[in-house]
Amino acid sequence: MLIKNKIKPKFYSSHRARSGESKTILLQESLLNKAKEGLKENKNFYLEIGFGNGKSVINMALKEKGNYFFCIESYVKGIELLNKKIKEKGLNNIFILYGDAINIIEELFCNKTIAKIFIFFPDPWPKSKHKKRRIINEYSINLFFNKLRNGGSFHFATDNIEYAYETHGFLSDYFSKNEEISFSSHRGDRPITKYEEKALSKKNFIYDIIIKN
Repeated sequence: MLIKNKIKPKFYSSHRARSGESKTILLQESLLNKAKEGLKENKNFYLEIGFGNGKSVINMALKEKGNYFFCIESYVKGIELLNKKIKEKGLNNIFILYGDAINIIEELFCNKTIAKIFIFFPDPWPKSKHKKRRIINEYSINLFFNKLRNGGSFHFATDNIEYAYETHGFLSDYFSKNEEISFSSHRGDRPITKYEEKALSKKNFIYDIIIKN
């Protein structure tokens, strides 16, 4: 299914490269080259978009060492934290990517190759003028499900009720009348992250949407 004339989520990059542009460009290229080598292997490829401090991808990678986890982040500090954890745990099945997630996914992954896509607690950009920065919109939904292989799954989680229902709406439009989209009654394999702990302490409800392609 193709959704035409839709606009990419706007990547917010004005404060992300704190250590200098040349250094971050080298970091981006180095990580990308390593990921390309990983994609040559005969493995199940999982993708997490926006891994924060890396707790969720570490948890999943430890449980499924036979699968490869690709994860994208736009904060250098988060990348440094995850690299440290990877070395501590001795993991070799995590591939970090740095930069604009939409561009990276378009350029790096072939269609129908990703087994699972995870988006856990993305920035909700609550102000109306900033909503164009949300990672979920019609353009990205179309992209994600083109990259997911047949039978692959998409898992989105948020504690922002407005973002949850907006995402539900995008997915319902994408699948049209062919499939009823519902909020999940369980968390799937998603580990509890630091951000989720904060959300629960505020008594926020957690919304999960888990869909098979």
